[in-house]
Amino acid sequence: MKKILFGLALFLAVSQTQAQENNLQLKGTVVDTVAQYVYLQKFHNKMFTTIDSVKVKDGSFSFKTKVKTPELYGLSVNTADSPLYIFLEKGPITVKLSPKKYYTNSVVEGSATQDLFETYKKTKDVEISKFITENP
Repeated sequence: MKKILFGLALFLAVSQTQAQENNLQLKGTVVDTVAQYVYLQKFHNKMFTTIDSVKVKDGSFSFKTKVKTPELYGLSVNTADSPLYIFLEKGPITVKLSPKKYYTNSVVEGSATQDLFETYKKTKDVEISKFITENP
């Protein structure tokens, strides 16, 4: 867990230097739940804070919020639970949001930073400085 939090902090530090405010192009579907809302949460000061919510219609959702990208955000169907960690960036991003098993079956497409984060999470005994150097 400490390794993941340390990695998140470094990813955030790198992304903060290049952050720009963009119109979010995030859409997706919700599976394995009857949730009525999806919550967009911003990661700040080691916490997630809800910045927007949308009603789920026919299993789909779409956010049109202006956000700083690239940065770490969270998506959830219940603000009391830990969200799906998602790196948002400029361009269209699609999510299949599945809250079962702490969102482990969720799929994010369209974010290169998210792909890099997923690679990082699967790496054992990673040297974070080397990982960042190899993936600027």
